Amino acid sequence: MAELARRRTVSAARHRPSDHAVPWTRVRVHTASAAEIERKNRAVAEFRSQIHPLSQDPRDAPILPPWVLARLTRATETVF
Repeated sequence: MAELARRRTVSAARHRPSDHAVPWTRVRVHTASAAEIERKNRAVAEFRSQIHPLSQDPRDAPILPPWVLARLTRATETVF
C-alpha cells in the first residue's frame, strides 16, 4: 500500500520540479539511436485500430491523439 501511494505521489509530481518526492538527482535522458527509433515506430504501427480510423464514422476515429503518438515515438526518454 505504501509503495502504491509513493508511485502516485511521484506520478502526480512529475510536472513540479520542486517536489522532493521526485529523485531529480537520478534523472537521465537517453537519446535513441536510429535503429531504436525505427523499432519504436514499428511497434506503434502494430496498433492500427488505435492510430488509424476504422471507417468514416466519427465514432471510429483513432483512439490515440497526435500528442500521444509524438510522445511514444520521440527520440529521447527521460528515466530515473
